[in-house]
Amino acid sequence: MFFLLGSITHLTYAQSENDTSNLIYDFQDVEIKPEYIGGSDAMNNFLFKNIRYPEIAVDNEIQGTVLIELVIEKDGSISNIRVINQPVQVLAREAERVMKLMPKWKPGYQNDTAVRVLFKYPVKFKTHIDEEPLGPSVFGQDSTIKVYNLGDLDIQPSFPDGKDEMFSFIYKQVRYTEAALDNGIEGQVILYVLLDTDGSIKDIQINKDPGYGLGKEAERVVRLMPKWSPGIINGKPVFVKFQIPVNFKMVSKSKNEKRKK
Repeated sequence: MFFLLGSITHLTYAQSENDTSNLIYDFQDVEIKPEYIGGSDAMNNFLFKNIRYPEIAVDNEIQGTVLIELVIEKDGSISNIRVINQPVQVLAREAERVMKLMPKWKPGYQNDTAVRVLFKYPVKFKTHIDEEPLGPSVFGQDSTIKVYNLGDLDIQPSFPDGKDEMFSFIYKQVRYTEAALDNGIEGQVILYVLLDTDGSIKDIQINKDPGYGLGKEAERVVRLMPKWSPGIINGKPVFVKFQIPVNFKMVSKSKNEKRKK
């Protein structure tokens, strides 16, 4: 999924004409604008780490943009969160949920006084994130790392001997969890993988998980992968973010027992 810094509203209003203490300013009009601590990259990172694409939306390839309106209060806290445009309710609920988790900002100031500021932010949900180049972004806790998507690269990373060998590696290593077996659970885990400049797996985030331990099992196996050939831009290796799907499908008990040995 991909998040875009939102346009800002062009409305300024107050609760009453005589009460300027509660005036809500347009983002563009304040002398010192409110700022997410760490900047827009840190904010995108917060959203990336906390938003979970609803499974029903992934399964049905539902995508689109949820436009959120909120107020940044004088102490930097977030209030008055409101969805003003949405493709479907399930995506709107997820975007609103994560906005409510957002930490305090640096507040906006007008005439050396902290003021309330109205802000709009579009959250874009896209089921196939690698089809659209996102440009440099951040991943995980390290905001100094510039991360690229597959579409940005001159040379894409590759698993030793290719994609077929990658899936063969996963199939040989993965083990169905007892909880998933006992409950007859099948499904797909989608992992976001951060590949280091030396081709090693630097970080993994679980984006889609059927549960019953399958997400953690997929993550365990991908962390066992040998080094890849790194992604290249302008002749230099770079950090690359991409997704790896791991499919879990029930097999006969005898076959599964053999794979566990």
